[in-house]
Amino acid sequence: MAGQAVRLSEELIAEVRREAATMSRSIAGQVEHWLRIGRIAEKSPGFSYERVRAALQAEYAYDDLSAEEQEAYLVEQGELMENPAAVMGGFFDDMRARHEADGVDTKNLGD
Repeated sequence: MAGQAVRLSEELIAEVRREAATMSRSIAGQVEHWLRIGRIAEKSPGFSYERVRAALQAEYAYDDLSAEEQEAYLVEQGELMENPAAVMGGFFDDMRARHEADGVDTKNLGD
């Protein structure tokens, strides 16, 4: 696929780099992701990305999302399926931190 160069501010590029690293995406992949979500959000004045995130975390019912929010949910879910390490790495980091806070020796977990 041919690309198109676009000028973005250094501040935005720094933010893209941070989020891309967190989500295990390329910089271009992160920009494309945000563009897809932004396009969906613009279609619906009542769009709530917080509800989408809550649904992805099973804290909000998918059926209660608007059509546009369901579309965003499916985009996110598809990307998570393509890159499960972005989610699972954070899950295990959180679990380890909770165990350590409870005094559990986590040095040999998973060995």
